[in-house]
Amino acid sequence: MTNIMRSFRLKTVVFTTLLCGSILAIFGWFGWQWIQQRTLDALDSKILVPGQRIVEYHGWATDWKRFNESIVAAFGDDWEEDRILLVRSNMYARDTLFYSENWPENLEIQDVPNTDEAMNKVRMVRDAGEKGFLRYQLIARPHFYTAKGEGRNWRMLTLSNPEISFYIGVSLDRYQQELLDLQILYFSSLAGVLLLLALGAYWIASRAMKPIHTIASTAQTITSKDLDQRIPTQPVYDHEFDTLISTINNMLERLDVSFHQAMRFSADASHELKTPLTNIQNELITRLQTCIPDSEEHLTLNEVLKELERLKRIMRSLFLFSQADAGKMPLSKTHYNFSDQIEGIVKDASELAEEEYSIQLTHSIETDLCVFGDSVMLGQVIQNLINNAINHNKPKGWIKLTLASDAQGCVFRSENTAVPIPVEDQEKVFQRFQRGSHACKCHTPGLGLGLSFGQRNYESP
Repeated sequence: MTNIMRSFRLKTVVFTTLLCGSILAIFGWFGWQWIQQRTLDALDSKILVPGQRIVEYHGWATDWKRFNESIVAAFGDDWEEDRILLVRSNMYARDTLFYSENWPENLEIQDVPNTDEAMNKVRMVRDAGEKGFLRYQLIARPHFYTAKGEGRNWRMLTLSNPEISFYIGVSLDRYQQELLDLQILYFSSLAGVLLLLALGAYWIASRAMKPIHTIASTAQTITSKDLDQRIPTQPVYDHEFDTLISTINNMLERLDVSFHQAMRFSADASHELKTPLTNIQNELITRLQTCIPDSEEHLTLNEVLKELERLKRIMRSLFLFSQADAGKMPLSKTHYNFSDQIEGIVKDASELAEEEYSIQLTHSIETDLCVFGDSVMLGQVIQNLINNAINHNKPKGWIKLTLASDAQGCVFRSENTAVPIPVEDQEKVFQRFQRGSHACKCHTPGLGLGLSFGQRNYESP
C-alpha cells in the first residue's frame, strides 16, 4: 500500500477526487438544507393563506354544520386528500367544534405559544367590511411545527383568534418521497461525477507526467559511453519542466567533461608511467643478476620487483578500463572453439591448484562449443574466475568447473569451498578495487579488478 501511494499520478487522482468530493458533499448538504426549507416554506404557504382567511371570519358561534363550505372555498374540493383540519374553542373547556373525517388519531397538536396570556390582552374587534362580515384579529403569529399520527408525518399550522383555534395540517409523505428521490438522484449523480473527476484527474496527471517520463526514459539510456546524449525539450512543455530539463542537461554536460577528463588522465598516466616502470624493472633485474643469491640485498630487490609487477598490472588494468569506458577497447572478435580454450586453461589451473595449494579441481566441459568474441579477453576473464576460486578457497578444498550450452549460448560455472561472501559485500563484488574483508585479512593476492573488468565488458556478450 505504501508503494502504491508513492505514485504521484495516483495521489493526484485520489486527492483531487477527495477534494472535489468533499466540496460537492458540503455543497450538497447546504443545498439539501435549502431545498428542505424551501419545501417547508411552500407547504406552509399552501396552508397559511387559506387558513388565515378562514380563521379571520369565523368564531365560536359559527354554524359548524355548514363550515365545510368555507373549507371547500378556501382549499378546494379535494382538500381532504392531503390536508386535515381541527377546530377547538378557546373558551370554557376548549371543546372540539369541528374536525375533518381524515383527522388521524393520536396526533399531537400544539397551541400557539403564550395563547392564554395573549387572550387576556387581545379583545375582539368588529370591523364592518364591505360585505359586513365579522373579522377576528389573530392573537399571535401563526405557529408551524411537524407532528406524527397514524404512521404519517404532517406539517401542522396553528392559528388562533380570541374565540377559536384552527389546527391545519398537510401530509409530508409525498414531499418526503420526492426529497428522497432527489437525494438518491443526487448521490447517484455524485458517484458518476466523482468517477469522471477521477478519470479527468488521471488524464491531467498523465499529461503532466509526460515530460517526466521523457526525462526518465532518456536518463535510463545514458551510460558512460554516451554522456553526450541530452534530454530533448518540446515547445509544449511548461516553463517548470523546461527549467528542470535545462538543469539536468547542464549537469550531464559537467559530468561529460569531468568523465572525459578522468578517462584521459587514466590513459595518459598509464601510458606515461609504462616506460619508467619498464626501465625500473630492467634495472632491478640487472641488479639482481649481480648481487649475491639469498643475500639481504637479493631478498629486498625481489620484494621490490614483485611490488613493481603488481603496480604494472594495475597500470595495465587502468589503461584497459579507460579504453573500455571510452568504448575504444581494441577487440579482435572471431569464431573459435571455446571448449578447447577452457580445456587448456583448466589444465594449467589444475597443476597449480593441486601442487601449490592441495586443492582438488574437477571439471565437466562440453566439447566443440564455439563462441564469437575476443579469445584473449575471454581467456583473461576465465582465468580471473579460476584464480579467484583458488585464492579464496579453503585449505585442501575443491573446485568444480562446468561448461555447458543452453538456449541462449554457453554457460561457464565455477564452484568451490570458499568462505561465503558476506551479504553486505555481495552487491559490491563488481566494483573496481573492491575486495572482501576476508581477502584483506588473509592477504589474498589480487587487485579487486577481475570481476569489474569481466562485468564491465562482457555482461552482454
